[in-house]
Amino acid sequence: MPTAVVISSEMFFAMRIAAAAKTLGLPLVILRSAAEVATKLPADCRLAMIDLGSSAAADLMAVVTGIQQATPHAKIIAFGPHVDHELLEKATAAGCVTMSNGEFNQRYVNLLQGLLSES
Repeated sequence: MPTAVVISSEMFFAMRIAAAAKTLGLPLVILRSAAEVATKLPADCRLAMIDLGSSAAADLMAVVTGIQQATPHAKIIAFGPHVDHELLEKATAAGCVTMSNGEFNQRYVNLLQGLLSES
C-alpha cells in the first residue's frame, strides 16, 4: 500500500491529516522539517504534502528535489496562505500542485482517498 507524507512543523494540523489517514487505513508519515526528507521519506511515498507555512518553505527546492529523486512517482502538493502569491508561484515552478490553506483543508481527505483508489 502506498504511503502519504505531510511535511509540516505545525503538529496540530498534521495530526488532523494523520487522523483522517488512520480512518482510511492509509499509512501516513509526518516529517517535521526539510532535513527529515533526506532520511525519513518512505520509498513507497506516492503523495507528499508540503506546508508552505512551515520551515519547509525555506528549503522548498531541496525538499521537492529530495522527494522527486527518492520517489519519482509521488504527487507533490504544496499548500500555503492564499495571499502569498510569490511563495505559491515558487512551489508551482518547483513542480508542485499548489493550493491555498483553505482549499487544502477542504480537499486533503479527498487527496488521501484518491491515493487509496490508485493502489
